[in-house]
Amino acid sequence: MRKLLLLTLITAFSFSAKAQLSVNGGDSSMCVNDTLSYTASGMTILGWVDTLNQDTTTMATYEFTTSVVGTHTIWAVGINIFPADTDTIGIDITVNPNPTAAMMSSAGMTLCEGSSTELVGMPMGMATYTWGPAGLLDTTGGDTVIATPTADTTFTLMVTDTNGCMDMTSMMISVDSSPVVTINSTTSATNGFVCEGGSATLTAVANGVASYEWSPIATLNDSASMSVIATPTGNTTYTVMVTDSNGCTGSASILVRVNRNPPTIVFQPEEATICEGQSIFIDVLSTGNSYSWTPTTGVDNPTSQDVTLSPTTTTTYTLEAESDGCVRTDDITITVNPAPGLTLQQTAGDPSLCLDETAELTATCAVCVSYIWTLPNSVINSTNNVQTVSPNEPGTIPVIVRGLDDIGCGTSRTINLNVDDCFIGEPFPPAGIEDAEEASLTVLNQVDQVVFESTEVINCVSLFNLLGEEVAVAAGNSTQAVIAKNDLAGGIYIARLQLNSGEQIVRKLYLE
Repeated sequence: MRKLLLLTLITAFSFSAKAQLSVNGGDSSMCVNDTLSYTASGMTILGWVDTLNQDTTTMATYEFTTSVVGTHTIWAVGINIFPADTDTIGIDITVNPNPTAAMMSSAGMTLCEGSSTELVGMPMGMATYTWGPAGLLDTTGGDTVIATPTADTTFTLMVTDTNGCMDMTSMMISVDSSPVVTINSTTSATNGFVCEGGSATLTAVANGVASYEWSPIATLNDSASMSVIATPTGNTTYTVMVTDSNGCTGSASILVRVNRNPPTIVFQPEEATICEGQSIFIDVLSTGNSYSWTPTTGVDNPTSQDVTLSPTTTTTYTLEAESDGCVRTDDITITVNPAPGLTLQQTAGDPSLCLDETAELTATCAVCVSYIWTLPNSVINSTNNVQTVSPNEPGTIPVIVRGLDDIGCGTSRTINLNVDDCFIGEPFPPAGIEDAEEASLTVLNQVDQVVFESTEVINCVSLFNLLGEEVAVAAGNSTQAVIAKNDLAGGIYIARLQLNSGEQIVRKLYLE
C-alpha cells in the first residue's frame, strides 16, 4: 500500500507534464512462475511498483515473476532533478496457469516381454505433446502413442497449451520376461516318428507356469496338462502355449511324424538244430534301425542284427526290430541235441609200451554209430569202437576219439599212451638198414588199396605184419606203387619201400 501511495504522491506533485520515461515492451502474458524482464530508460528510476505489492528495485531493469494467476500491473517511476520532472508507465501482465500433465497406460504399468501398450497423454486439447524415448514409441507426437519397451523403461511426456505453458510427467513401465518353453518327446529316441496308430508323450518344460494350452486338440488326450499323449494320424506339428504366474506367455512346437512301414524280419535259417556245445550263425534280413535279442543267454551280441547263438538247451529266441517308431518281433527256435556219452580206455597192452608193441583202445558209447580216431600221424574214420595202435616214437602220445551218433552229434575223449624207447624183439626192419633221409613219401589209404607215392622211383614195396611176416609185395619202377588190401586183416602193418637210389623208406600204417 505504501508503494501505491508513493506512486500517487509522485504523480500529484509532478513539476512538469512532459513525460520523458520509456519502458521496452508493452502489455504481456506469461505462465505461472515464468519471469518477464523490463528495462526503463529516459529518466532516473525512482522505483518499480506492482499491484501484488512485491519488492521493487531502483535498477533500470525489473524482472517480474509470480505464481498468482490473473492480470497484474507494474509501474515504472522516473524522476529528473533539473528541470524537475516525474513520469510513470504502467504495464498489464496476464499470468496464465500451467497445465497439469498426466499419462495413462492401457495395459497397466507391467508388460510381458514383446508386448505393447497404448499411452494416452492428458489433459486433452493441448497444443503439443512430446513423448520419449523415441526408439520405443511408434511416434513422439500426438496425445496417444504405442509403447513397446524391451526392458524396464521410464516414458516421459511434455504437454504445451495454447498459451505456451508447459508441464512434464513420467511413468515407469516394467517388463516381465516371457517363459522359455521347450518340449520333450518320447519320439526323440525314434528320429521323431511314431508308428502308424501309435502314440507319443509330449511334455512342456518351462519355469513358473500357471497354465498350458496344447493344439491341435483333435489328436491329443488332453489340452491343458503339462504332459499330453499325441496320437497323430499323419505328420502333425503340436504347439503348446504356456502362461506364467505374471500372465506372460511363451510357446514351442514339435513335429511328430508317422511311420507307415514297420520293419521286416527274415531269419536265415528260419530254424536250426545243433548239437550240444555247438554254435550257429543267424543271418537276419531286416529294415530295422536297432535290435534287441531275448533271452540274452547264448547270444554273442544282444543288440546286433546278425548274431551267433550258442544255447546249451533248446531255446526260442525273440528278436525285436525297431525302425522310426515301429517295432516288430519274431521268434526263432534253436533245437539242441545232447552230446552222446562217451568213455575211452586202454583195454589191452602194457601201461608203458615199447616201439614194437601195440595197445588196444576201446571207446564205449551207447548211441554212437561211427568214430573218428586221431593218431599222431593219421586220422581214421571207422565204425569200430576198438582201435589197435602202435606208436612210431617214444614219449607221451595222445590219441583222440570222437564218437558220433546217428544225427552227427559227437563227444571227444583223449587218452595218453606212454611209449618207451625200447623193443621187445628185434628192431624191424632188419638192423643196419637206414631210412631214406632225402626222399619223401605219401601214403593214400583208400578203400580197397594202399597207394604209395614218393619223390623218387620206387623199385618195390613189401608189407609186413608186426610179427615180421611179409604179407604182401608190389613192384614199382615208378614214383608210385600200389598194394591191394584183398584179404588183409585190419590192423597195424609196416611198409618197406626199396628206392631206385638204393635207399629205403619204412612206415607204419593202419589198415581197416
